[in-house]
Amino acid sequence: MNRIGNIIQDAIEFNVRSCSASINLFKDYVQGMVNIIRSGGTTDEDLREPESMGPRVEPRQKAPPRPPLMLAAELGEDAGAAFILNNPTASTLDLVLSVHGDLGPQDVQLLPAALTLRAGEQALIRLKVTITQKFTEDRDYLGHVFAPGVASQVIGFVVRRLRPPHAASEPRPQGDPKEIP
Repeated sequence: MNRIGNIIQDAIEFNVRSCSASINLFKDYVQGMVNIIRSGGTTDEDLREPESMGPRVEPRQKAPPRPPLMLAAELGEDAGAAFILNNPTASTLDLVLSVHGDLGPQDVQLLPAALTLRAGEQALIRLKVTITQKFTEDRDYLGHVFAPGVASQVIGFVVRRLRPPHAASEPRPQGDPKEIP
């Protein structure tokens, strides 16, 4: 009877140790995912797999952020720019692009605004803005194009209404002319 009691006790201790190890592994996994989500990519922590799984795993290098697209034109003109949208996933994506920021969808035309990208496929997306009185000269209007489903590809853009060429050479008024000696 003592032998059966020892076997049961050993089995219970083994299960407790196994559960404890599983819980610690799961906690490490959850903490690693939290760090990745908070940093927007992989962390700089030591990312080692268990000894049985092989050598150290190097952190993935983040691509430098894209500079924003610049759309500039004079009053009454159209300003345009374009970018490439990639589907890095292994599945087909049906995308509806959206514009956010200082300008809304009524101000920025996306061509195409909706598309289907197969796995690994890419498409050229054009932005077009007609410069109206709504735009103040020499002011930057910031915006972003979002492609839901391709979160890593948020495209920033800046729209600026340019001064007409003759107005650019004219000096800007500097206070009250009576103050000038």
